[in-house]
Amino acid sequence: MKTNYVLIFVVLCLTFFQSCNTFEQNKQQCSDTLRIFHAGSLSKIMMLLKDSFRVKHPETYIQTTACGSKQCVRFIIDLQKQWDMFFSADIALIDSFLIPTYTHQSIPFITNEMVVAFTSKSKFSEQINQQNWLSVLQKPDVILAFSDPASDPCGVRAISVLKLAEVYYRIPNLISSIRNKPNVIERPKEVDIITLFDIGEVDYTIIYKSVAVQHQLNYITLPDSINLTNSLLSDWYRQFTISYRMTSKGMQTEQIKPITYGYCINKNSQHCTKVQTFIEFLISDEAKKILQLNGH
Repeated sequence: MKTNYVLIFVVLCLTFFQSCNTFEQNKQQCSDTLRIFHAGSLSKIMMLLKDSFRVKHPETYIQTTACGSKQCVRFIIDLQKQWDMFFSADIALIDSFLIPTYTHQSIPFITNEMVVAFTSKSKFSEQINQQNWLSVLQKPDVILAFSDPASDPCGVRAISVLKLAEVYYRIPNLISSIRNKPNVIERPKEVDIITLFDIGEVDYTIIYKSVAVQHQLNYITLPDSINLTNSLLSDWYRQFTISYRMTSKGMQTEQIKPITYGYCINKNSQHCTKVQTFIEFLISDEAKKILQLNGH
């Protein structure tokens, strides 16, 4: 899928000017620090983007905070932490929780796809393929890891992959047979699972392709009907829902949808000029190359 960068740039400019108008009305003072919250799956990319940006703009210090996208939303709403930009793995979080109180609008950023990731030390790593991956994940001695769907969109999408596979391959109760295994590990965000691979405590996970590429994991690609990457299959994805447990709110149900990352600007940001400069960098050829080389 290709993005219309001209249209997005116009939208970004409008958003920028709205933020600046609010800034002028409040007469706030600017500092040299640009504060960015971002999804854990963007950790390496944000580091590369930040380093590349600062070569040209050494006067601007960028402070980045990585966490599950849902946790980032809690930082903004519940903890009232200072922020200028938020990069979410799920653009719908911005639309549902931050507009219009905290930001004027969301801006589509990048896409991704879900894969089955593993290492050469994973059980059955030499046998697993696109035809037998489900049977391998269901083996009783295989250890699986998932990110927490209550705090991280990747966890929601991992369950979504299982739900779609359940229908696509006509395997009843697939989700429960995998998720209810005794040797399933859950972590707050998908990049936390990388550590488990490093110390040999997990065999497989369903994770973003970008994370697998960035951390040099082996991975099995999945059909578009399952991997959540094809926006042309939105109607197919949206036929189905998945449920998971929230810590304090019981069961949560979500409709399955294709992966779209998005970001937004704090409408009360004190850094109008710095935000605009960073946005211009994001749509540059240099930034696009960084994204493409890292699995997006």
